[in-house]
Amino acid sequence: MDEKVYWSFQNFRSPDYVLISTGGSFTDTDFAIMLDELYRQDYWRPMMPLLLDESRLDISSVPAEQLLNAAEYFLDQNAWLAYTKIAVVLGSPSTMRVTERFGQAVGSQTKAVVEAFVDRKQAQNWLLV
Repeated sequence: MDEKVYWSFQNFRSPDYVLISTGGSFTDTDFAIMLDELYRQDYWRPMMPLLLDESRLDISSVPAEQLLNAAEYFLDQNAWLAYTKIAVVLGSPSTMRVTERFGQAVGSQTKAVVEAFVDRKQAQNWLLV
């Protein structure tokens, strides 16, 4: 049985960024709910860097339709995510394929800058440069 998606937000200052820690089994619906919740946080503002830790999120068997739905929702968020740096931490190199499919779906249509990493420290270093 799939584990429900969960997430938490942690705001850091100096430098400013938001850590989003996720886990469970990915769904496009939960992805949209998570972003909507982020936008309601008092500290959120457009262009704030995001460190999205998906190392405990199961994305290995995401159906293509859900991945496409999530990509379309992500593109709809350009007003909120324009020019935002987003570092995504993956659980393993094998999940990079799913991330690449997501990247192909959003292509050059997004104004966000997204980069995937397997190492959280590397992701954080890239994000805060």
